[in-house]
Amino acid sequence: MHIRPLFGAFFVILKEMKSEQINPNWEDKKITPLEDPLGEFNVRGGLNFDDYQNLVAHMNEAHPEQGKQDWDIIKSKLPSYEMMEDPSSLQKLRVQRFNWPTSSEDLGDTPVTIINSPFGIPIDLPQTEYRNFILAEAIRLPVLIIENPGYGDSEKLTEDQKKDLRSGSFHKVADSMLGIIESLGVNKINLVGYSMGSELAAAIAADAKIHQLNIENILIMESPRIEEQNPAKLAKNFANDIDNLKFTWQHPIDPVLREIAGTKLKVGLPKGLFTYGIALFQGGIKNDLETALKDQPNMKLTIANAGSSTISSSKANSIIFEYLKQEYPEHNISRIVIPGESHAFADNVARFASLVDIVFNKR
Repeated sequence: MHIRPLFGAFFVILKEMKSEQINPNWEDKKITPLEDPLGEFNVRGGLNFDDYQNLVAHMNEAHPEQGKQDWDIIKSKLPSYEMMEDPSSLQKLRVQRFNWPTSSEDLGDTPVTIINSPFGIPIDLPQTEYRNFILAEAIRLPVLIIENPGYGDSEKLTEDQKKDLRSGSFHKVADSMLGIIESLGVNKINLVGYSMGSELAAAIAADAKIHQLNIENILIMESPRIEEQNPAKLAKNFANDIDNLKFTWQHPIDPVLREIAGTKLKVGLPKGLFTYGIALFQGGIKNDLETALKDQPNMKLTIANAGSSTISSSKANSIIFEYLKQEYPEHNISRIVIPGESHAFADNVARFASLVDIVFNKR
């Protein structure tokens, strides 16, 4: 049983509803402090305010248990966590494998998708587990989630990793992850990185050749290091998202998010939070992408961002995209711009999964 089709029912419900008002101003309703009507409209799936209120009432009355029921099904299907050791550094990180064959020998040249965690949300939180489950369903091929050092049950950052991050590099963290990937008998990989996950995906791509790994696809989205940023401004942009995250995780179109969010925002605080944060405002992802393009001639690179993003500006993404297209014309390099401000709304789970599906499965 696939979970994603369940959500189609909620759009059918929506179509059956009628609303007298068309496109009222969400800001007037004080739903969110974000002053971006396009982003507000987009994150709610194109709902105007009356439609939204009607759907909330309908879900509460007619389907009060839907989110709990769906989440119970998903939890029963989640694969167990495993602790795995990088053979070189001996650092142990927690991993989770989806859609995995009976034995690693059966992988062959089947690409394994590596999903890297965003900043500040450890893998053991329900929101992250849910996102990874939906992503794995969309990808359909083997998926490997590697928890960052300092997050959850993974071992803390080493001194070398801390020093590297403070210099604006994610390579020492990526090296431990690459050691684990190689130890599993993986030959070919896809990489998905959202927000800080983009930085790790790019660093893994840059060093993959050293571990005899071939990259088929890399999708980076909303990279903070697309340009150098003022630390105070970047921190403020992240902090300003809190109210929007609270609202989105209780979004009625996605009853699972509403169920697992409850009434409180559950953001984890990893032990290496400050150290990772130092690396985020220093820029530098372009260098890693260039190295990967030079080493991986058949790699497809997709750069994605939200048009109204305050953390990963559309202009900076455009500059890097145009530069890479010019310098590496023989490569397959694409850009995707989605409406709104996806950081402010912890990008909609189904929308992000559909984006990955389109990029990796060419649908």
